[in-house]
Amino acid sequence: MSEGNPWVSRPAVEPTPVEPLIERSAIPTGPTAPQLGVPAPEAADRLPFRNVGHWSPLWIVGAHGGAGESTLAALIPGATVTDHHWPQQAGGVVRAVVVARSNLRGLAAAQVAAQQWASRLVPGVDLLGLVIMADAPGRLPRPLRDRLQVVAGGYARTWTVPWIDTWRTSEVDSAAAPQRMRPMPLIDTLLTAAALLPAQIPDPGPVQPPGTGGFTTVISWVKWIGFALAGVAIVIVAIRMFFNSRRGEGGEHAGALGWILGGVILIGGGAGIVSALMGG
Repeated sequence: MSEGNPWVSRPAVEPTPVEPLIERSAIPTGPTAPQLGVPAPEAADRLPFRNVGHWSPLWIVGAHGGAGESTLAALIPGATVTDHHWPQQAGGVVRAVVVARSNLRGLAAAQVAAQQWASRLVPGVDLLGLVIMADAPGRLPRPLRDRLQVVAGGYARTWTVPWIDTWRTSEVDSAAAPQRMRPMPLIDTLLTAAALLPAQIPDPGPVQPPGTGGFTTVISWVKWIGFALAGVAIVIVAIRMFFNSRRGEGGEHAGALGWILGGVILIGGGAGIVSALMGG
């Protein structure tokens, strides 16, 4: 029997390890809000906008044609595709992810989408992150891995969905997904951040109840007295440190000075909170 028989002998080349279905990135590792100074992409490269008339826990924005919007939406209950548009909802903020393929075209489109959002051209969109859908089985080539590293830096979070061969010939839905896909970190993270926090929940500011104006005055007096006492205490500690230093001592007073300064910070912080609650 030949030693090279492929049916009974160990293959000379080790098989490529299977990548995890989803690479978790629940903690933000990139920008969570638009930044100043980011140049806007060319107008022809920007994604258009679409007004949406209903609420969705998550909007899926395809950065390019064939990005995998529908596949991802089938895996996340309640998610809605936007057909390569930024969703816009009058008077509200919508939560979305950008999805792109892992090939060069997809990564370039994802980079432009991140640039468009970061340059403050996409108001009313809370961008949770980027979802990369594998365009082929196996590990990404080194140039694409390097490009993905750069593109991911423009998003708060990045998830990677490897190639699933059965999705080419069967319907994609969360119930029929492979067992290792449930619970899916992507679903857990996105639905926790989006579905449990409807975008239309009102967030009114604090309003001071009538007849409590005198309380604000009392807080101001207490704040003034606290700062005055702290100032006196600092002077006393400084004098003691001066005289003790002439005898080669005084280091023990540094701790007392730290406590005093900490008290000053607490006084200012506490007064500021009360002032905010009272509408000041």
